[in-house]
Amino acid sequence: MKKSVVIKLIKHSGKATDDWGNPIHSIEEWAVYAEKMSVGQAEFYRAANQGLKPNFVFEIYAEEFRGADLVICDDAEYTIIRTYQRTLDKLELVCERKVANVN
Repeated sequence: MKKSVVIKLIKHSGKATDDWGNPIHSIEEWAVYAEKMSVGQAEFYRAANQGLKPNFVFEIYAEEFRGADLVICDDAEYTIIRTYQRTLDKLELVCERKVANVN
């Protein structure tokens, strides 16, 4: 089942520098429309064999991806563990719920 949602894509990069030339982490954020889908049974078990636990698949337009590494949907943060080119212009983002650091 597909559900249309607005998600926020986030890209972290270390290419920016501060006033003294020290590298700093820059974060890009942008919102896109996506189709939220469940992870298929085969995909879930394949990922589980590698220690991953995919929660959702988000389908977006490929040109909107821009190398993002995180997705925020409904105030939950997800790590993109795999991308898949569904069609010429559609991209699937297989995502795993990000767990907060306990330390």
